[in-house]
Amino acid sequence: MENSYEKLKRKCLVTGTLFQDKEFPASNQSLFMRPPWSSYLTEWKRPRDIVKDPKFIVAKSLYMDFEQGELGNCWFVAAAASLAARDWKLLNHVVPHDQSFKEGEYAGIFRFNFWQYGTWKEVIIDDCLPTRNGKLIFTANTKQDNEFWVALLEKAYAKLYGSYEAIDGGRIHDALLDLTGGIAELIKVKTASTQKTDRRPPRLSQHAHHHGRRHLREWNGPWSDKSEEWSALSPSERTDQAFNKRDDGEFWISISDFKENFDELEFCHLSPESMTPVIAVTPQPYVWKREDFTGRWIRGVSAGGPLKSFTSRLFWSNPQYRVKIEGDENKEKCSVVISLLEYTNRLEKNDADISIGFVVFKLKPGKEPPPHVRLTAENYYEHTPQLVDTSGVFWPYRERSMHFLLEPGSYVVVPCTYRPNQESEFYLRIFSELPATAEFTEEPLGPSEDIGPPTEDMIERLFHRYSGADGKVDAFGLQKIVTEAKLQEFGKSEGYSLETCRALLSLNDYRQPFVRGLIDLEKVRKVWSYIQMWTTAFHTADVSEDNTVDAFELKEMFKKI
Repeated sequence: MENSYEKLKRKCLVTGTLFQDKEFPASNQSLFMRPPWSSYLTEWKRPRDIVKDPKFIVAKSLYMDFEQGELGNCWFVAAAASLAARDWKLLNHVVPHDQSFKEGEYAGIFRFNFWQYGTWKEVIIDDCLPTRNGKLIFTANTKQDNEFWVALLEKAYAKLYGSYEAIDGGRIHDALLDLTGGIAELIKVKTASTQKTDRRPPRLSQHAHHHGRRHLREWNGPWSDKSEEWSALSPSERTDQAFNKRDDGEFWISISDFKENFDELEFCHLSPESMTPVIAVTPQPYVWKREDFTGRWIRGVSAGGPLKSFTSRLFWSNPQYRVKIEGDENKEKCSVVISLLEYTNRLEKNDADISIGFVVFKLKPGKEPPPHVRLTAENYYEHTPQLVDTSGVFWPYRERSMHFLLEPGSYVVVPCTYRPNQESEFYLRIFSELPATAEFTEEPLGPSEDIGPPTEDMIERLFHRYSGADGKVDAFGLQKIVTEAKLQEFGKSEGYSLETCRALLSLNDYRQPFVRGLIDLEKVRKVWSYIQMWTTAFHTADVSEDNTVDAFELKEMFKKI
């Protein structure tokens, strides 16, 4: 069965036309995030109008020959280069190699695949590229100017996020996530105080984009390709693998120089085991158990912020996920990798960065809450969950991931933000080397326990006092009954307005419109059961006892009605 790309390509080949992408047109609309579109002197050209013999991929092309051009996206270019340098099988999935400019195959249409929160998304583009004076103004291969896969990949990435401007500035691990679906990890090499006094020697060649983040190009200090340290080694020590003078951007560097010249390490692990202390050397691929979820922090409902106290009602309002790791609890610990990603919208660059993280608790055997019962400030001391670990310092980055060694048993993972009431969607992945299950803990709405029936004598006595000769009461009679009943049942009553009682009358008979606005004893009892349930739920939720409920209390109230 043909997919969208194949249908579009076949149609172009049959009609002898070149594909034009109306969703991402060859205009300034695709360059900038929002109107009014800035005036930017560009001419959109197809590769065959730029060079005589365009190629999609040139054999033996070097990944270090990519240049970013006028767009501040060296983070994306570096990620694409890393993929091309290390994993051509995965690159072939992102950049399908069966595309070309050959006669009979070329239709001006290309496709690329990007990982987006658990699924691979195909992005289809035309091959019109922004140029100036006949040259590409963004990413290009400077040594093989007839190779275009990187420039087209960049265009597809810009379409994925809405515009070229949307990918102006970012982090390498963000792009690697989109290109691999791996697990991003960032390690701080220097503390903030060290970075403030940082003075790098001129031996480190570097460049900066508009955010001021530096990306290494080549190391020219000790143990670099042409340094004298290599001459001091014996031939046996200086192996071909260790010493290679190819101009490929790879080099050796001492630990001390590395710590002096680098602020951060950004990783993208293609599989969870590369985050563990020991990487298996078995030729058999290791099968991890994975559970993933999409969730949301909602202001006033589920965006409770960080853990500041074990009895914080705000913190426990965050989403909770119950994880069960199978196995004998007396046996060794197993590796578990937890990855939390924030959904990002690059078209909303003015939004404040949200720092994300998560907390892991272990549930003690015999003290686990029943299924679908969340941990709360009120039941914390009843269940006494043990704090296992956290994701560490909150960072305003797209992903936060950590490796843990956990014993078999039950755990609760609580994703959270650095500040309460910050809204965002998130994607949670949990990997375990032992069989494991995970589920979102959401208490069902509705009464948590049966509310006892009203006192029959009280309701019947009040009904007979205020009912007419026909054995029915109107809104006036109902008003007197429920006001007095509430006073006797709950010890106080502010009364009910006549309009409220009319609404209660209508609510009771919403399926069968009544003629005269009268109800009998059975329906009065039903109305009173509603009031009893609502009042009980309100007082249960109003833990502050100020006769009001806030958004978090309202959520608890709804569970009971």
